[in-house]
Amino acid sequence: MIGTIGRIIYLGLWLGLVGLLWLGVVQLIWGHAYTGKQLFELLADSVDRDRAIYLALFCGLELGAMSHYLSDWLASAFKRSPLMNRWRGETSLNPPPKSKKVPLKRAKKSRVK
Repeated sequence: MIGTIGRIIYLGLWLGLVGLLWLGVVQLIWGHAYTGKQLFELLADSVDRDRAIYLALFCGLELGAMSHYLSDWLASAFKRSPLMNRWRGETSLNPPPKSKKVPLKRAKKSRVK
């Protein structure tokens, strides 16, 4: 939920910036100005009136994020599972053991004079 809330805040900041620029253009062209209090009241009225829509929108965004996380988790778990070895065509469930390198003893060189 924290990720979804962060994305909503980030998107809201960009949309707010674009909205303020648009209001500046509207004020320059048509001469109609909104105060900060009027904009806040419009937003508060919209949230009160359409609360179910905002809740459904948030739930949809969160379900999308959760399904993405779940699919990543399942894919990673499948790649680590023994079933992946079968799918690749390996016959045993366990991978073959790695051969250990044993250091060779070197014979001492004889010094012949």
